[in-house]
Amino acid sequence: MAAEFSVWAIPLALIYFAWRRDARGTLMLALLVPSHWMLDALTHRPDMALLISGGPKVGLDLWNSLPATLMVEGALFALCVWQYTPVTRPNGRAGVLALWSLLGLLVVMQLHTAFGPPPPGPEPMAYLMLALWLIPALGMWIDRTRSLAWVFPGGNPV
Repeated sequence: MAAEFSVWAIPLALIYFAWRRDARGTLMLALLVPSHWMLDALTHRPDMALLISGGPKVGLDLWNSLPATLMVEGALFALCVWQYTPVTRPNGRAGVLALWSLLGLLVVMQLHTAFGPPPPGPEPMAYLMLALWLIPALGMWIDRTRSLAWVFPGGNPV
């Protein structure tokens, strides 16, 4: 079992449950943290410990192959968009603009990372890292301007 699962997933899920009392959201959060670790294991060099105490390290080093990186990350990105868009609908033009703004920003960032030059120094890199706060801000905007498109049988929302 991945170290991050036991160290981060369960306490984070418990805090979320105590705050929101949302069992479905808690379960999703508990599953997303270890799935993130598994996806990182695809891209990282073999530096990811399997156990909290260390143990064997894993990583397939995907980042060393630009075509493989673009193919896998592009497929994951497309899968996420394909999974998200049918279950939500925009509440007017803002819902469309919010979603496509974030998707466009992520595509531009990925392409720039893959094909653009590295930052010329630490100061531009610091500004770039601060600009990444646009991503959760756009995510909040999407949340406020889109709603669920369907419900499970029995009336429970997705």
